[in-house]
Amino acid sequence: MIVMLHTMSSTMNAGGFYVSDFRIQVWYVLHQFLFTAVPLFIMATGAGFLSTGRSCGYRDMGRHIARIICCILFFGTLFYVVRMLVERNPFGPADLVLAIFQDNTWSHMWYLYRLLGLYFFIPLLWAFMKVSKLWEQAVFAGLLLFFASVYPYVCGMIGFIPARILPVSGTWLFCAVAGGILGRLPVEKKRKYRGLILAGILAGLGGVVWEGMRQTVMSEEHPFLLLLAMSLFAWMRLWCDEKESFPGMGKLAGNMLGVYIIHPVFIHICVKVLRFNPQLYLPVLTVPLTAAAIYALSVATVCFLRKIPIVRRYLL
Repeated sequence: MIVMLHTMSSTMNAGGFYVSDFRIQVWYVLHQFLFTAVPLFIMATGAGFLSTGRSCGYRDMGRHIARIICCILFFGTLFYVVRMLVERNPFGPADLVLAIFQDNTWSHMWYLYRLLGLYFFIPLLWAFMKVSKLWEQAVFAGLLLFFASVYPYVCGMIGFIPARILPVSGTWLFCAVAGGILGRLPVEKKRKYRGLILAGILAGLGGVVWEGMRQTVMSEEHPFLLLLAMSLFAWMRLWCDEKESFPGMGKLAGNMLGVYIIHPVFIHICVKVLRFNPQLYLPVLTVPLTAAAIYALSVATVCFLRKIPIVRRYLL
């Protein structure tokens, strides 16, 4: 979903084609739906850290935090140098440092920055989940959802923009807690609420379509997207509990962070180096095929890099 989202965004921004009103509305709907990938990723992260019984104190999280910092510095430097060479722009050490911290490279470092921030809060969430009851966790998640998503959305609708909401990304904290709660729920309870989960999926999809047809610019913090992501995650958790895992799924999951870091480079090469814009050639086929090719190249690259011991240990 992330690769498809970024492929669509990059190729649509490349321009050079006519877009009808109906087509742009369809694009908005699909584009907004794909934004649920970020909340889904964070819910999976929360489930992995908060619902498996593993220890997640600050000493345990140290290696995860160090890995993210190494990824930011190494890949930020690599992708900035590649960008400057392709665009034939001069650069110096000061430009490099500034570009990394301004997310001005050929990758999406903003996600790593926010993931790093989330990792600092995981031990606190883990301690809270250990001593709290399910209803207390649900109330806490509900408050996070209200103040970080519903409240800003309502304020935007009535034209009142608050100066401050939360000092951290409340939606990411909410997604982590929601993933932890849903991960801990026994399969019998998830089966019991199957109808409610399906209703959440339909309501979230309806909201996304409604906002998309209005050409509203949504983000992963939008209430409809969070409702859809939470419902989809609960449905997938139930489905996974009832089915055997696919062969190779663990390996694909282990490559997920590396795919996220590396795939923008292939998109830039496609659009800026090869000058290929799939939006010009029957986009209903060429855009998904391009995204699939970029995903396959990213997975292959990550698998190759992970064979290098130092990369596997400190980066990917």
